Amino acid sequence: MKGLLIGTIAGSITALMLQVIFLSGIAEAEELYTKSAEMICADTKVRVVTECYDDTDYTPPLCSKQQFQFTDNNTNKTITTPSAGRFSEEFNELATSWTCIKGRSQYYLLVRYNNGGNCSDCEWFEIVDLHGKKLASDRGKISGNANKHFKNIYKKIGLPQSWRRSSFVRIPLARKDRGE
Repeated sequence: MKGLLIGTIAGSITALMLQVIFLSGIAEAEELYTKSAEMICADTKVRVVTECYDDTDYTPPLCSKQQFQFTDNNTNKTITTPSAGRFSEEFNELATSWTCIKGRSQYYLLVRYNNGGNCSDCEWFEIVDLHGKKLASDRGKISGNANKHFKNIYKKIGLPQSWRRSSFVRIPLARKDRGE
């Protein structure tokens, strides 16, 4: 009886390991495509680069990484920073739109993130300086602390009291042409 139980458990573990290997092989075999967008904000060229899986079953697409590149047009020095979003096989948190906004003494990037859900914490904003440093985020605004910090920084650096969502430019993520 004991031998039968051990054999059954060993067989189940072997089958499970083969499934994991098979499924991870499928995930690795999926083709990645890259989408990028750029804007000029003051004296800085800002570029966002997103790598996504070539899979039409997901909207928005499942992506493996997203990063920002800040290039000073005067010195040609580039700083690369990762996106604040998280990536997994089940969901993504992606920068989906952005705008360049003038503060009291300098320009900033205001980035809108979204995880594709429909909840109050499914969308948030981040203030980023033109050297790629995240200054504030209202992520987790339900708890109140993140939102309070975001508003304090927003006010401290002199960003406008109101801004139109229409001033945001959409960051392209979907692969439009399969022949790319």
